[in-house]
Amino acid sequence: AVAALVAVTLITLPFQTAPAAKDFTALFDAVRPLQTASGQVFCTATQIDKKRHFWLTAAHCVTHGGELFIGDAPALILHMLPVEDGDMAILYSELATAPSDVRMSKTPPRRGDRITVIGFPAGIGPIVTQGYVGNPRVLFTYYNEWLMSLDVSICGGNSGSAVLNSKGEVISVLTRYHYPRPPCMALAGGPPWAQLVSFAHEYFRR
Repeated sequence: AVAALVAVTLITLPFQTAPAAKDFTALFDAVRPLQTASGQVFCTATQIDKKRHFWLTAAHCVTHGGELFIGDAPALILHMLPVEDGDMAILYSELATAPSDVRMSKTPPRRGDRITVIGFPAGIGPIVTQGYVGNPRVLFTYYNEWLMSLDVSICGGNSGSAVLNSKGEVISVLTRYHYPRPPCMALAGGPPWAQLVSFAHEYFRR
């Protein structure tokens, strides 16, 4: 395959500080594996409203036609943007429980902002990784899609993970690898913040 190169400009602006270690407990508590009935983990889901039982993930994680489970609880697709139009999905699961949820950021990210991703890379986790916003909106030529470029370590299984800013608020969703891809890598992409807001704002806890 022909490699599609995404240029990330290094900058010298001061980075936002990452969440303190004590804050990770609540973030971990909002994340669950998306898996098959047999327990095979293939993606990540993040709870965005625990009272209404809404979860955020990537659309390509839920279009395989099989049954969906958040942890060991069955889940239904409530709202979805197709892979080619944004690749996001809202799931509903009355039985899936997590003690916390995450909110959507009210402000767009900037180049160099610190990010946190919590998910199930290679089906293992939850695991936290941290990185930076490379560009809030840039053309990934391999996919011919405008995405937020993310400098963060990910593997298969991280798809659907919420991308969190330094306040622990959602700014995007992990949906893309940079090609050609090794098993794990450090350049990824997700829908721009404005597209996330347009698609999912009514499903987040207010």
